[in-house]
Amino acid sequence: MAEGKEVVEYWWSKAEAADVLVFDLDGTLINSDLANFLSYDAAISQVLSIRSQMAFDPNNRTTRETIKKQFPAICSDKLYQVVAEKERLYCNYLPQTVLNLQIISILERSIGK
Repeated sequence: MAEGKEVVEYWWSKAEAADVLVFDLDGTLINSDLANFLSYDAAISQVLSIRSQMAFDPNNRTTRETIKKQFPAICSDKLYQVVAEKERLYCNYLPQTVLNLQIISILERSIGK
């Protein structure tokens, strides 16, 4: 598929033909992978009382499965605590999210359609 402006034009043509536009927030309107990683990293430090030594990988979203692989000895109770703490801390990292400006462009063009 085309890059940059051509991608926006392609999706605009699809949006123009639609009566309703529905977007997923995470990974579509915004990229929150870094905020997600940072909140997991902080949660691990707090719950397990260790530095996680995990590195941010922009190509792979950090999930509870990632945590299980990184810490194979983690018990389900501790994993639950990490996930709960990650959710609590997530709002601290919202400034690390990034808008998808191409999708915003499509939304702006569709206003008043």
